[in-house]
Amino acid sequence: MLIPPLRNIVLAMGLAPTVLGGCASASKEAPTSHVGTWAGASSVPAFISRLRAVADSGRLSDIATVSNLLGLSFNSVTRDQEPEPGACSETMGVKIRQTTTHDISGESWYVPTSMGVPSLRVPSFAVNPAFAIGDNDPPSLMYASHRMLYCNDPHVTARDTTETQLAFKNLPRFACITEADIRSLMPMAAFQQATDGYHFYRYIGNINNQNGTILQFSFRAFASCSLDIQIKQSTQTGLRYVKAESELSPCRRLALDKYREGHAPVRWLDARDLEAKARYAEDVAAADQHMLQACGTFEDRYREKSPSRAD
Repeated sequence: MLIPPLRNIVLAMGLAPTVLGGCASASKEAPTSHVGTWAGASSVPAFISRLRAVADSGRLSDIATVSNLLGLSFNSVTRDQEPEPGACSETMGVKIRQTTTHDISGESWYVPTSMGVPSLRVPSFAVNPAFAIGDNDPPSLMYASHRMLYCNDPHVTARDTTETQLAFKNLPRFACITEADIRSLMPMAAFQQATDGYHFYRYIGNINNQNGTILQFSFRAFASCSLDIQIKQSTQTGLRYVKAESELSPCRRLALDKYREGHAPVRWLDARDLEAKARYAEDVAAADQHMLQACGTFEDRYREKSPSRAD
């Protein structure tokens, strides 16, 4: 089966940070890594080149690699968050939520420099109000990894997923990186229009079986500098995940079409009483069970255990 172009799939995926709930129940201190002074912050081209090296490494979750590439030292703390009451009592829910934060230890080069601007005014656009990045907004770095282990629910995607994000906030105070800089220094970065005045330049770094890494520069309309940079590595942009998704969706569509050949659909809009609503629920459950039997679960595809056709 043909897999859709990976670039189109990856660029279609959102890059919003993952928000994890729960209460911290345990923490583990990781050893601190120590590196020397980094020269990659001496110019915009050097900085962008080093960010690309991080994305190309495919090792964003490896602290030693990131420390060496960025010339920063980190202290890492892992917190295991308590599952919700009753989690996995049936099949749905989250079994493990784990967050590891990496905070800069020691001296940092990510500070206001002559490459940046003292204050950047960002005009209002659509629903987004105007704001400024100035003296009270020093450059800050956010670096964290998130792991989610879901219960044995046949409707979730991969049961065990990880995502690591490295974000350079209040970027204009450190360096004013323009769209012209990106087009010149990273011509392979793809432009993507968002909503309410935002747009991005996204560079696809290392893509392997386990995960994919994307480097993103964020802009707002009429602001001359990029507002922030994010490097994100996720299970959901790895080749195995993309392949499983590209195979499962058409299989389920074909299986549903076969099921409907002998079962007229019950429309929710037509279910006006309790009996009709019960028939609707039964129909949905039966169709879902047929698709599961024909195509297997996403986890089956991800682990390469899936049936070969939608019978």
